[in-house]
Amino acid sequence: MTTHISRRTLVRDAAPFAAAMTMAGATMAGSRQAAAQDRESERARSGKGLLRLSANENPYGPSDSAKAAMLADMDNGWMYATGEIGVLTDLIAEREGVTKDHVLVTEGSAEVLRIAALVYASRGKQMVAAAPTFEQA
Repeated sequence: MTTHISRRTLVRDAAPFAAAMTMAGATMAGSRQAAAQDRESERARSGKGLLRLSANENPYGPSDSAKAAMLADMDNGWMYATGEIGVLTDLIAEREGVTKDHVLVTEGSAEVLRIAALVYASRGKQMVAAAPTFEQA
């Protein structure tokens, strides 16, 4: 029995298989990368190996008290704490002995970096920045 398959049919029928193989390869590559990062993090915590400064990680991980605080507030941990920023600002100001006008709490570094660049450049100084940069605004 002879089966005739046109090139069009072959390409059409092979496309899902090729896509599945590509996804499987990407998933395996991602798993290998995650495993390598876990090993690097473990080496960093043990004091051996290089620290990944570009990853914005604490090589020691969270302290026991930080872990306890995270667990205690787990029900709210999935959202930004926008409503609590005022309370945190007041606590920091009180502890540091300054007015709350001297404290800026943000949700991440992008806002602080943008403000710092604007303040620096507004004084008539020149600034060089890469494009694309950390966050395109």
